[in-house]
Amino acid sequence: MDKNQFGTIITVMGVGGGGINAVNHMYSQGIDGVTFVVSDTDKHQLDESPVPNRVLLGANTTKGQNSCSDVDVARRAAVESDSEIAPLIADNNTKLLIIIAGMGGETGTDVAPVVARIAREKEVTLTVGIVTIPFQFEGTNKILKALDGIEEMRKYVDSLFTINNQCLTEIHKDLDQTNAFTKSDETLSTAVRSLYCLITPIDRRVCMDFNDVNYTLRKGGNAFIVSGFGSGERRVT
Repeated sequence: MDKNQFGTIITVMGVGGGGINAVNHMYSQGIDGVTFVVSDTDKHQLDESPVPNRVLLGANTTKGQNSCSDVDVARRAAVESDSEIAPLIADNNTKLLIIIAGMGGETGTDVAPVVARIAREKEVTLTVGIVTIPFQFEGTNKILKALDGIEEMRKYVDSLFTINNQCLTEIHKDLDQTNAFTKSDETLSTAVRSLYCLITPIDRRVCMDFNDVNYTLRKGGNAFIVSGFGSGERRVT
């Protein structure tokens, strides 16, 4: 952990392979004023991430290997790492914790709810989940597992943003299996950037801050993010 990276009120944690890929994308975009963290049971995937703040989950449970085929192994790995996750959340001035995960796999699906539970126990002011549902080509079983994981995570977060990856194929007609996951990462990054832009002071006429966002999202349940740009006389519409 790079302690010099801490001090911002926003922490974005990528959990599991899908979460790490998304956070790697955000980190490369250079979003300032955010503490990025990646966490996984797979040490190799963590080592390949450019994000300096990394948490190896369940070092004793999985021995640093991506061996979470058992539905309970990833959850046990997260519980084993409570003592590492809790200080990360509680001791770095975090007011808004954003948990990023691709649901449907083992680690993200099982670990993201545990991280959210720890955040609630540590009384983080606002915990938001931004998760994805798999593309149809990934299979029905993975989609059903993702939906179960989302319901479990919903118990612990204040607000939950769910991105159905399949809907991206309706918006972007050129998507295939090669670029589909990249577009999913970009969509997750846009969601985080939207929250960040609401909180971070920039040159604008309508002023909002963390308290405004907290008031809106605190125990808000399902949530939507829409961002857009316009010009001309009807630009607001």
